[in-house]
Amino acid sequence: NSDVQEEPTSKPRRPVWLLAPLGLIGGFVDASGGGGWGPVTTSTLVASGRLSPRTTIGTVNAAELAVAVAASVGFLQHLGSEGVRWDITAAILLGGLLAAVPAAWLVKHVEERSLGMAVGVLIVFLSIDSVLSLIGAPEGLLWLVRIVGLVITFGLMGAALWRARVQHVSGKAEADPA
Repeated sequence: NSDVQEEPTSKPRRPVWLLAPLGLIGGFVDASGGGGWGPVTTSTLVASGRLSPRTTIGTVNAAELAVAVAASVGFLQHLGSEGVRWDITAAILLGGLLAAVPAAWLVKHVEERSLGMAVGVLIVFLSIDSVLSLIGAPEGLLWLVRIVGLVITFGLMGAALWRARVQHVSGKAEADPA
């Protein structure tokens, strides 16, 4: 597949089992804080430079399924289901399922740097929103940050899609100079 990038080989390979501590930390942060697996593991693997961002995202998401199932089983077994709001759980699950297919398509078709930039901007704005909420910022400021963050993120994603489309069309034109 021409869309798949070769893995960087500039750094010496270490045994895969050495990533177990990363999984341990990521799993603990995820289960104890209600999230964090993706930011902890994805950013660490991308920063290491050993895997392409696409491979990292696929690998982390595949592992996250097992982490989520293990955390859910553990919580249900030890805490019971009394504190679980099943309506909220179902709504979040539905939203995640609906977002997964277009997200996978984007990861495959959008240039990695553009995709990384758009996702990074979204993470930054969500983090700013969380910090502002924590310090008790006015609701109007929170909504302004949320709207600006979404506009910038969708603008960057649109630009990345447009750029990918232009590169795809120009690549076809070069390959078939009829």
